[in-house]
Amino acid sequence: TVLSRCQRFDLRRIETEELTAHIASIAQKEKVAIEPGALALLARAAEGSVRDALSLLDQAIAHQMGDSAESSISAEDARSMLGLADRGRVLDLFEKLMAGQIADALTDLRDLYDGGAGPLVIMQDLLEATHFLTRVKVAPGSEGFFDGGSAEAARVVEMAGKLTVPSLTRAWQ
Repeated sequence: TVLSRCQRFDLRRIETEELTAHIASIAQKEKVAIEPGALALLARAAEGSVRDALSLLDQAIAHQMGDSAESSISAEDARSMLGLADRGRVLDLFEKLMAGQIADALTDLRDLYDGGAGPLVIMQDLLEATHFLTRVKVAPGSEGFFDGGSAEAARVVEMAGKLTVPSLTRAWQ
């Protein structure tokens, strides 16, 4: 009886590009300078939720005002606020893991952790890198984890050429 009187709304997740554009327009209206890289990090962290993206933008603005209200919010500021690892360093870690250089990989993991990146975030980034490498290997030109024009994307394409699908499948597992 209760269910028949309820309305149900199934909300879909917003694509990262659309979410990035939305928070960019809000930042512009609020006269907040924010770099495109920071916008992308906030949208990615929001995982398709507009509400979460707006909350993260508010946090970034508050974080910026605490440092200096004159500067723009950089990707490094957003990464630090979110406790994220640098993607280039995540690729270094992934490359060392795949090469079997475990001692060096553990040192890199410790450096990322000491830099403020949480272990679960690092694991999620490694999973996303594995997924993206697999996509590039199977369907060249695909996009996802990295901006298609970035230096990291070029590096991933090179790395995907050196790895096999079975090794990437094992890495995923």
